[in-house]
Amino acid sequence: GTNLILFGILMGVADGRPGRRKLFDGITFPDAMTVGFAQALALIPGVSRSGVTLTAGLFRNIDRAAAARFSFLLSTPATVAAAAKAFLDFRKAGGMEPGMELPFAVGILVSGITGLAVIAFFLNFLRTRNLRVFVIYRVVFGIIVIALAILRGPH
Repeated sequence: GTNLILFGILMGVADGRPGRRKLFDGITFPDAMTVGFAQALALIPGVSRSGVTLTAGLFRNIDRAAAARFSFLLSTPATVAAAAKAFLDFRKAGGMEPGMELPFAVGILVSGITGLAVIAFFLNFLRTRNLRVFVIYRVVFGIIVIALAILRGPH
């Protein structure tokens, strides 16, 4: 809960910084390294991979939409590796039951189309709006998580 709040506030600070922002083609090697290293922070509970990479991009004075686009592109190798591992684990466990090939293929297709639509919506959203709604969401959700942990007490 604390990390949700802290990284939400950090996102708000990064988004609110004044100054000219670099577009996608202006991203430098130091920018890429900073955003790439920030991605590792997502191993910490309560830290969003896309949120922390977007925040790092904003601190590097990258345009909001360009930072989000770079963040999504940065996730591609990890996503492909995770999918490959899941596929290998799936095959090792015995594979697919007969007759499930078509539903499986349709599920992958629908998932891919939905993912691309969400990314397109989000990038368009960020071209015209700030991150305030996400900052508020993270802070409120962090407070709820902390409150639930307190109410639940020690195990």
